[in-house]
Amino acid sequence: MRPATRAGAWLEYLVAGGFILLSWQLAASIIGRPVLPAPMKVFSLFAGSLVRGLGRHFLTSVFRAVTAILASFIVAVPLGLALGRIKALDRLVAPLVYLVYPVPKIVFLPLIMILLGLGDAAKIFLISLIVFFQILVATRDAARGVNHHYILSMASLGASEAQIYRHVVVPAVLPEILTAVRIALGTAIAVLFIAETFATTEGLGYYIMETWSRQAFDEMFTGVLAMGLLGFTLYVFLDWIEKKICPWYHLERGRKKAKDVEQIRVIGVIKVGEVLAVSISEKKGTRKKNVGRARLREEWGLEGDAHAGNWHRQVSLLAVESINKMRQKGLEVGPGDFAENLTTAGIDLASLPVGTALAVGETAVLEVSQIGKECHERCVIYYQAGDCVMPREGIFARVIRGGEVQAGDKITIVKGTRR
Repeated sequence: MRPATRAGAWLEYLVAGGFILLSWQLAASIIGRPVLPAPMKVFSLFAGSLVRGLGRHFLTSVFRAVTAILASFIVAVPLGLALGRIKALDRLVAPLVYLVYPVPKIVFLPLIMILLGLGDAAKIFLISLIVFFQILVATRDAARGVNHHYILSMASLGASEAQIYRHVVVPAVLPEILTAVRIALGTAIAVLFIAETFATTEGLGYYIMETWSRQAFDEMFTGVLAMGLLGFTLYVFLDWIEKKICPWYHLERGRKKAKDVEQIRVIGVIKVGEVLAVSISEKKGTRKKNVGRARLREEWGLEGDAHAGNWHRQVSLLAVESINKMRQKGLEVGPGDFAENLTTAGIDLASLPVGTALAVGETAVLEVSQIGKECHERCVIYYQAGDCVMPREGIFARVIRGGEVQAGDKITIVKGTRR
């Protein structure tokens, strides 16, 4: 569980760090030998050691670790996405991955050094090889698990394969990919240490083993501290990257929504979907035109739409999954053809109870006011297919808070009450 506030997070980390230092000090006092120096003694030597050579070894290890992780990421992610989406390719490659993945690649270190030499190339290649499979398998499995309805929804709107990857697959799997990279980071640092203890004179692994051989345990622990600092820094950096490029994954439930949606006291986020299209019409009883973007006016509806007004059915919504049911009957229909204002994906609209709050885009808020409707006259679509999905699965809402809405916006079911 993530800390609820920034102050709470810092406090928890300080408590954890204090516990580690206290345990270290206690262990050093119990053992009472130079082999395990006290933490304050190591910290006092750390700055001086950086100047005397530890800093150079630290930068060498940083270069090797970062280069290896980037190389494996660049190769493993595209291949994993392809394996997760292209079944024929996965059938071809999966047996190879299955056989090779469990093999401990560290045993190839001597062979790799013979082929690539004793420099950075051999160490970077070994780390990349090990991390590559961890990222590849995680990416492939995540791509396999993408909800197929989202892909069909995009395809029904005419999206190309590249657009499906960009707007559906990649955003869906990115958090899991970055989680795999964080897990692989621990493996990379461990392999880096082993690789740097063989036939080299640079790197933190070499520095630790060299000081150990001289029984300079105080200096050895400055190297251990530097190795830990390397792993921690990279881990924090990856966590920061994830928060920047996956903001939907790190929503602070309640706090952020209460700020963005001023007229709703949010208890918690229930589910997040997406607005696929925004449509309006100047006359009632006609198909609506997809305009891409429009403004929701409080207690009115979409500006420029014939159905807007001071009544309970200010905005109509229909899920693309419902539209696809009519497409399966042979009809060439799309967003707006059922006179809906907002076409959505990822949320079962018809199952929402009246009174449900929907946060749309950055600021707008809707409140479900009616589920389905009674058609007094048969529409063109009904006569073509013998059925129409809007009366059963479409919903209507009032605009509680206005704002811009456009295709691609998130639509979030929130649990809350009016202020």
